[in-house]
Amino acid sequence: MNNMKYNSLWMMTAIFIASFCAIVLRRPDIIFNAQPWAEDGVVWMQFIHNEGFFSTIFAPQNGYYQTISKLVFGFALQFGLENAPLIANVCAISLRCFMIMFLLSSRFKSINIWYRFAMVVYFIAMPNIDEGYVNITNAHWYLSVYLMMVLVAEKPETKLGDAHDFLVLFIAALSGPFIVFVAPCLFIKRCYERGGIWNAIKGVNSFDIIAAALTLIQVVAILTTSSENRTAAPLGASFSLLSEIINYRVVVGTFFDNVKTQIIDANSALNIISFIVLTIILVIMFVKGSKNMRVCMLFPVIMISFSLARPMMANEAEQWPVFLYPGAGQRYFIVTNIFFFAFALYVIHRLTGGKSLSALLLSALLVPLYASYFNIYPLKDMAYKDQVMKYHELNKGESIMIHINPGWSFSLIKK
Repeated sequence: MNNMKYNSLWMMTAIFIASFCAIVLRRPDIIFNAQPWAEDGVVWMQFIHNEGFFSTIFAPQNGYYQTISKLVFGFALQFGLENAPLIANVCAISLRCFMIMFLLSSRFKSINIWYRFAMVVYFIAMPNIDEGYVNITNAHWYLSVYLMMVLVAEKPETKLGDAHDFLVLFIAALSGPFIVFVAPCLFIKRCYERGGIWNAIKGVNSFDIIAAALTLIQVVAILTTSSENRTAAPLGASFSLLSEIINYRVVVGTFFDNVKTQIIDANSALNIISFIVLTIILVIMFVKGSKNMRVCMLFPVIMISFSLARPMMANEAEQWPVFLYPGAGQRYFIVTNIFFFAFALYVIHRLTGGKSLSALLLSALLVPLYASYFNIYPLKDMAYKDQVMKYHELNKGESIMIHINPGWSFSLIKK
């Protein structure tokens, strides 16, 4: 099975279509009743429509560049206001499908195909991703995972493969702050590959140079603009609360619906013990794991550390306690939960000697769980297209307020 050729056009097309359908099946309204979600409308649609694409493309948003959202809505709005959310959602879904295709390609042939299939099934059916499922606004979280996949994949053997890697680098690095977290992972990987820090520097290539330049761009944006839109609310941090958050949202939240497991955060002693045990396991696996595994482990640790250090969970109340509310801040745990599941697969791989049966058994055991939270409730119908029809009835220069989920609104000026 490992030797099968997954790069043929028909196979990749079949994987794309199957993945696309599965993602849509979880919440069909993302296609059949597409509506803007939060920043989809309030930031990207409003700014691009009212001020023009080129007046916004080079400006940071919320402290960093978010190129993917601007590019997608700049493209989507060419199909009209009424169709823009649908086009944007199709792009967001397609991004996830491309990630799945990449994982199942020969670039990961060193990993048993059954482990990769288990990873794909989890990626499609994972819990606790209701928040804005699926939209382009949250695409930068997935792009960071995509870029990490490029880092640990085998080197491309064709120019098309090279182009793919550079495209992912450009889009991911300029679509969120996470290139700052990927950069140290890339440097450590180069040290492993080239035999030390000095050799890593001497062997620098075009990918490394571009990654460094793009990292610098985002760092400058973060340092000069990030405080403009950040809340000044206190964190309310404590070691006990940290252990509760990690146990509830990462350890348990990777596999179970947080709504059904809220009781987990009630036992502080158990959470502290669980956190300590998890830390010990992570340290052991980091020391004994493969070089790629160490690189992969570093990224989610940095990610969750910065997410908890500077979250946007409350404007006035303490922020960390809000993480214990089911559904709150789900975006902060998308990456960590994906990596934690991959880590669980790696542990199983080490314990069983890499036998395919273990991956199949884990997937079989998780099927009932997947089924229990697979369906995601649709967004409230805000009659978006009816609102757009009223926009078309306006005279040039007049404006209208468009109301969207989750209770936000934005102004459109008639062109």
